[in-house]
Amino acid sequence: VLVLFYSKLGKFTVHEYRLALQKKKKIFLYFKIKKGFSPENKTEHEQYGQVLDFKDKVEKENNVLFKQYNTVGEFEKFLKDDLTLYLLQEYGRKDEVLQRILRGSRTYYERLRGENGRFRMLHIEDLILSRTDTKDKWVPQPVSGEDEVYNKDETVITLLPHSWKQSGKHAVIVGDGGMGKTVSLIRLWESLLVKSFSGGPGPRGAGSLKGQSTLNETPCAMHPAQCSHPLAAGGNNKEPVPVFIALNEFNQVKEENRRGFILNYIRENYCDSSTSIEEIWEAMKQPEPEGAFKPRMALLLDGFNEITVEKKELLLEIKRIIEQCPGTRIVLTSRFDMRGQYQWGNWNLVRLLKLGKKQVESYLQEKNLGIPGQARFLELIGNPMMLTLYAATCEVQNKNRESQHCRFKDRVESVGELLWNFMEAQVGNLGERLGEDREMVYYYKFLLKFFLPALGFEMEKAGLFDFTNAQIKGHIDFICKRFSQDDFFNAYAEFDEYVENLPLGEGAHDAERRKRAAKLKRIFCEELHMLVKEGESYRFLHQDFRDFFAAVHLLNEIKMGMVDGQWIPEGMKERCLSYFVRRMMGEIEEEHYAKPYVVEGEGWRSDIPKGNVLHGLVDCCRGKYGEEVGYAVWNVVRTWQEVRGELSGSDLSRLDLSRVVLNGVMCSRLYGGVGGRYLAAVFDGSRVHETNLFPRGHTSFVNSAMYSPSGDKIVSASDDKTI
Repeated sequence: VLVLFYSKLGKFTVHEYRLALQKKKKIFLYFKIKKGFSPENKTEHEQYGQVLDFKDKVEKENNVLFKQYNTVGEFEKFLKDDLTLYLLQEYGRKDEVLQRILRGSRTYYERLRGENGRFRMLHIEDLILSRTDTKDKWVPQPVSGEDEVYNKDETVITLLPHSWKQSGKHAVIVGDGGMGKTVSLIRLWESLLVKSFSGGPGPRGAGSLKGQSTLNETPCAMHPAQCSHPLAAGGNNKEPVPVFIALNEFNQVKEENRRGFILNYIRENYCDSSTSIEEIWEAMKQPEPEGAFKPRMALLLDGFNEITVEKKELLLEIKRIIEQCPGTRIVLTSRFDMRGQYQWGNWNLVRLLKLGKKQVESYLQEKNLGIPGQARFLELIGNPMMLTLYAATCEVQNKNRESQHCRFKDRVESVGELLWNFMEAQVGNLGERLGEDREMVYYYKFLLKFFLPALGFEMEKAGLFDFTNAQIKGHIDFICKRFSQDDFFNAYAEFDEYVENLPLGEGAHDAERRKRAAKLKRIFCEELHMLVKEGESYRFLHQDFRDFFAAVHLLNEIKMGMVDGQWIPEGMKERCLSYFVRRMMGEIEEEHYAKPYVVEGEGWRSDIPKGNVLHGLVDCCRGKYGEEVGYAVWNVVRTWQEVRGELSGSDLSRLDLSRVVLNGVMCSRLYGGVGGRYLAAVFDGSRVHETNLFPRGHTSFVNSAMYSPSGDKIVSASDDKTI
């Protein structure tokens, strides 16, 4: 705060000076000293006397340093010298905080990529189906930028620094599940660290981090255990300091502690206790280095779509950083583009692209696998996670095709089918590892095909991506009790012989239940590798695994219900299932093959797999209405519609369709024009509400919306003059 007194003691100036003193600001105080100044005007003399009195008071009482000047030139010199010294000291202090954060970033990276870290292997198939020759391979992920044209071989590692130089914008990285959003962000983090600690232009030839893989244009390998750590203790100030934050951890923060989540996360994971929140904030507020065209800090926020609690405090903090931290750039990953929703106009959109055909072929050839010819399957394995899962599964599938424990799907064209085979490959690996110990084989098989699916269902039902230690123990106790009931053994009699070895029942006392839960958590994390422990919470390796296991559990429950008296599972009745779980159910049950097609000379045909569980559930629902079926019919019909793309030829007779919206849904087909072959859905004896057959939305823009007083509806008003 600069305070300048000339010939008068202004009340406003004194007030601001005292306010700065109270707030402990750095104060520069200057007094004009008029040599031989003795004005004839009595008023002017008194006013200047007040200035001198105030100067004496400051000198005696407030212990504030000040300077006296005679000329304007002298004042300019004092001011320049003082500010230069102050700024050098201040920025040096702030740069030291950034250096601390940089060193903390390296330590945190190595912890997450270390032996027990969440990212110890970036590819899921390496972690679960690991072999002695496992390599941490990375297929470089191509991207497209919304605002500029980029090289076709551009990746996040090269695009974002280029974007910072060209436009200086923040960025949102979007892509479907398994497209490599987190992997790309980790690789960017790694790249910035390598540049910072090597001082070189890029990672090639630079020093390595623990757990780092070499980042060449073609897949390359380096196992964490083989890496050395030759880096110096310092860092290169010319590169942005990378700070990686997993946003799913925001879900576990108590509501009263959510304010300042990002700064608290940095202090907790990147700094020691001697660094204050205020120091971190001041360091982040620094402008970009002059002429550097690079930010001082790169804030890497992973998994915006995984936040399931109120986001208000986090959004306010992001807004504050955008407005007050010109030297900080945010890179945020999400499954969807939310810029318009939050009015983030000054953000770039970076979309992860599917792998090209040459990349897929090169990867499969390296694994000694053939190139599949089906267009749909090629589209599927253009997703990096699906490609690596497929490659990892093939070898195990070939070895265990005849195993009584495995039920592989011969035809794979969807995520659900591929994850199913991946689960069966895990069962096959257990058979190899455990050999003739049938009790242990069935123990682990039960955990993988029933217990983990039930845990995934409970997590998805709660709308969470992780469970706290207390939550997971409670759900483990519930699941142990659930599968001890007769309907499970009636449907899956193969486990009868091994019931005493399974983790079932309520448990005699709390100590026994805690010991059981601890054992299961260890197996899920360290042996099956399906869960990851992060701090005090547990999560599935990927959201797709959570949704897949939730779908498997529902199919298990449907089978139990059909065997044990044709009852409809509560999980299918109680709510509308999420799109991702519905899609997984439909793909596991191969509903995409049930899409009708024409065979010349025969007419319409639909390949519905024998023993399809969803069709069995629909048969259970026929002739039942209202609460007796709940949302079960809605969930199945909606699944058919989404996975097949239509309902033509579906048998929807004697069903309660009152909840099912049929407007805009293809329910019939005609082949061959007038007089040709006609295929229609069958609605005989079904309950259909008229409002489900006609459009119910607005015909123009919505101009306002609010919750109804009861909280069960959103009321919208539109330019079409309807509500």
